[in-house]
Amino acid sequence: ALPIYIYSLGVLLYELLAGSTPFDPKELMASGIDAMRKTICEREPQRPSTRLATLGADQLTTTAKRRSADTSKLLHQLKGDLDWIVMKCLEKDRQRRYDTANGLAADINRHLNNEPVIARPPTAAYKFQKAFRRNKLVFGAGTAVAMALVAGLCLAALGWRQTGIERDQALQAEIQALAAKGAAEQSQRSEQQQRLHADRERERAKAGETKATRLLYAADMNLAQQF
Repeated sequence: ALPIYIYSLGVLLYELLAGSTPFDPKELMASGIDAMRKTICEREPQRPSTRLATLGADQLTTTAKRRSADTSKLLHQLKGDLDWIVMKCLEKDRQRRYDTANGLAADINRHLNNEPVIARPPTAAYKFQKAFRRNKLVFGAGTAVAMALVAGLCLAALGWRQTGIERDQALQAEIQALAAKGAAEQSQRSEQQQRLHADRERERAKAGETKATRLLYAADMNLAQQF
């Protein structure tokens, strides 16, 4: 009888959340016992959040007041854990419902404490979402530290880049200075070679002049001896 008891609790929770039972009671009563039994056993009810979205404005306002919630936020609050918890209670397969009422209460407490609920598939994204909601301060501090590290790395990278640019500029300036120095030394060597060549030409001209003078003197002496 316990699975039926869990189903009844699910119907009650459904009505508290969505403002109506999983199936329209008037429609069930009008269909007869056999059709009612077939609907409950075979037909899947809408999720509470989906059923809530189909309510009229008056019913939606009444349901929101019962839950002391804002109408615009009520639908968002139902989506997720509460949908899964209610639908687990209303499972067609009795073995897939909560084992006990305490199990149902424990799952509701997990939802209230931002912990993963048993009714929902434990995906990695879902577990992270719950962990984040439970530890917002820790995640906030971690995010701030991570952002500070990223900012520091960005600044360091900019500094390294600027240092590299300045080093390249200094190296280029040094290369240009060495090239200018080499050109000046080459020009100086060229001038020295030109001066040396000019000196040699002058010495050669002087030697030629001296030789010519000696030859002229010898010719004069020979001419004098002939007379």
